Formats: sequence, C-alpha cells, structure tokens
Amino acid sequence: MGSTIIIPKGTKGRVVGQFNFVAENCAKNDFFYFVSLQLKIQRDDLNIVLKNIEIVYDKNRNGAVDTDEPVIAYKEVADATGVFLILDPQKSSFAGSEEHYFVIRADVDFAVDRVPGGASFRFIIESEDSFSFSDAGAAKPDGTAINFADFLVEPTENYFIVTRGDNDPVPPESPVATEVNKDIPVLQLRTKALDAANRIRRIRIGIPSDDYVTFGSGIRSVSIYLDLGGDGILDPMIEEERVPIEKIEEFDDEFDVTFESEGLANKLHYSEGQEIFLIVKAHFGLMRNDKAKIELNRGAVLLENTSKKVEGLPVFSKEFYIVDLEE
Repeated sequence: MGSTIIIPKGTKGRVVGQFNFVAENCAKNDFFYFVSLQLKIQRDDLNIVLKNIEIVYDKNRNGAVDTDEPVIAYKEVADATGVFLILDPQKSSFAGSEEHYFVIRADVDFAVDRVPGGASFRFIIESEDSFSFSDAGAAKPDGTAINFADFLVEPTENYFIVTRGDNDPVPPESPVATEVNKDIPVLQLRTKALDAANRIRRIRIGIPSDDYVTFGSGIRSVSIYLDLGGDGILDPMIEEERVPIEKIEEFDDEFDVTFESEGLANKLHYSEGQEIFLIVKAHFGLMRNDKAKIELNRGAVLLENTSKKVEGLPVFSKEFYIVDLEE
C-alpha cells in the first residue's frame, strides 16, 4: 500500500503524476511525435472537480514543474471518467532513442463547501494504447497500467491530518556515501487540526519491510524537527529548526522507534485549524547494496483528543541508497 496525499480544496497546479518513455528503432537525429494521451480518473466522490489539466515536459526529470519547462498539452475540465489531451503540434516532437519524462498537473477543487472524509481520486494511464504517436521509430511506454498516487481532498471536519508534505526531501542527486551517510532530512510531514484543538502525544516511526536497513543497523539516529516555513528546509539560524523536538540514538527495537517525550507534546499542541510542518531526519550508515526507507503506518500517531480520526496514514519516505562506498 502506498501513501495517500491529502490536499486542500482549491489547490492550484498540483502535480498528480509523472511518466516516461523512449522511442526504439529511432535514430537520435530523427524525431517522433507524441500526439495524444487518454487519462482515466477514478473518483470516490463526484463533487471532486479537476480542471486546468496539463502535461508538462519534465526536462530535468525531477518530477516537479520548473519555470523553463513547457506546457505541451492542456484541457480545461476533466469529464466524469477521464480526460483526453491533444499535444500542441509545435511542442510535440522529441528526439529518438532518448528517454523523455513528463508530469501531469491539475487544479483540484470541491463543488460544495463541506468536504466529507474519503473524497479521493487518482489519475491512471490504462495501457500503451492510451498513447498516440506518429513518425519515426516506435515509442514504447510500459504496456502495464500506470496508477499514479492516491490523493484525498482535505475533509472540513472530524479529522486530524497527517500527510506527506509538498516539499518532501529528495535523496541526494549523487548518492555517494559522503552525501548519504550523515544526518539528513528524509521525510516532510504536514499535520493539521481541522475543527478542534488537539495535541500529538506520540509518533511511531517504523521500517516498511525486511528489504530495508533497521534502526541501530544502517540507521544510527532518528530525529523530528519543526519546519516553520513549510519549505522542507531547516534553517540553522532559527533555533526551533536547528534543535530537534526529539532525537533517538539508542534503540530498543530494530523495526520501530517511538517519540513520546513531554517536549513533543508541548511543541505539537494545535489550536483549531492550525497547520504544522515537521521534518524527520535520519543519520544513515549504509553499505553497498543497502537500502533505507521509513514509514508512519496506520496508528503511528496518537492524539490527545482521540475523538478525531487521524487521516492520511500510512506515509512513506523515499528510498535512500549509495552507489559507491568511498574509502
């Protein structure tokens, strides 16, 4: 099971998916044309409104939309089951025998004021037949369906939100040991008390499976920080972003670690409607072929006011690894 990302109604330009393909049997000095794409949309509530849907050419492959990256297809509003996007003919030619990356983004809204729990959606590319190409070579997307991330429109009441933040840390671009094997941010959390004051009493962080290194073996410490600006960056000039809320370096369990200090409860005290961003850092000690990943599973967050249901879990970090262990 993957993470469900919770976003407020009225969100503009949300990246909802990334895909890539390569044209085989097409020389590098030849071009092929990406003509159109049919996207399917699954919605659990028909009041979810998806509009201003765009395909953007992701030149640097980072999964975000940068200012120099062109919008190559646009549709004002999705219909009940999906959206058919025709590419701008002036921006639809791509060099052969190269891998090309694209992101899909959309505005997300809700047709009525009150948003209930469970208003989720996802975009899907059903198969290679969802694409249309022309000219040199044969573009070869994966023939299997691409199910992009699950999104949930933020409810208006009766819930407490814990979800992955928009500025979630990215693994080092050059994953050598000197860049990975140190104390680095690995996960951003967006938390919010919707319609009542509350307090987080406990946060439990775990290891998703036996495929990943464990606490005390590959992970030397774990800590939680306030991210006051919500930008995913800890400012060393701001004391509350420099000093962790809580840090754990000795582990009783290799698969779970629990944060439940008084300092945590004092810092994570929410007034009604208050939103707080957190950064989880981990100090790695990875060897060749090691992989690291953490999770907050269902039940990982304990609230003082337990009448409010925690929505948004599980949440997973990205995967961290090293490509070469430096001497």
